[in-house]
Amino acid sequence: RVFVSVGDGCIIDGVWKGFKDMYALGWIDRLPKLVGVQAAGSDPLVTAWERGTETIVPVAAQTVADSICVGIPRDGLKALRAVRESGGRFMRVGDDAILAAIPRLAQEAGVFVEPAASAAYAGLLALAEAGALDPGETVVVIATGNGLKDVAAAMRAVGAATQIEPTLAGLAAALAQEPVAEPSQVGTTA
Repeated sequence: RVFVSVGDGCIIDGVWKGFKDMYALGWIDRLPKLVGVQAAGSDPLVTAWERGTETIVPVAAQTVADSICVGIPRDGLKALRAVRESGGRFMRVGDDAILAAIPRLAQEAGVFVEPAASAAYAGLLALAEAGALDPGETVVVIATGNGLKDVAAAMRAVGAATQIEPTLAGLAAALAQEPVAEPSQVGTTA
C-alpha cells in the first residue's frame, strides 16, 4: 500500500500514473493499493468515496494541514478513479492525529514533516492500530512537505523546544540533561 496525503488530488493521481507506467514497462510486477488520506476538516474526496459516487460536494475546508486544506479538489475525479482502480481506499484523520504524527515520524524515522505530509503517516498509524493492515505487507508513506514549511505547527505538536548554545559543548550539555529516546523498529529506505 502507498499512503498519500490528498488535497487537490494531483499527487495521488500522478503517483498512480507513475506506477502504471512502471508496471507497463515491466519494472514492477504488481500495482500497489493507494490510500488517500484527507484531513477531517477538508475531506470531500473521502465523502465521495464513502458514498460510492464521483460527485464531489464542496466543503468549507478547515484544518491545521494547510497544504491539503482544499474545499473543491481540482483533480478530485482523477484521484477518486486512481484509488478505485488501485483497489485502495480513502480515509480521513483528525487534526490531533496529524499533529501527533509529526514528532512520532521524526522520532521513529528521522523525518521532519509539515502537517499535510504527516496526514499520510497518521493514516498509516490509524489503520495499523485498527488491525487493518497485514503485518507482512509492504507499506510506503509519501511525505512531500518538509517540517520547515510550518514550524509553528511542529511546535504545537511537540511543545516547548530545548534551546541549546550552537556549539558542540552546548549540544553535549543538552544531551546530558535529557535522555535520548530510543527509536522504535521502523524500516526506512532512502
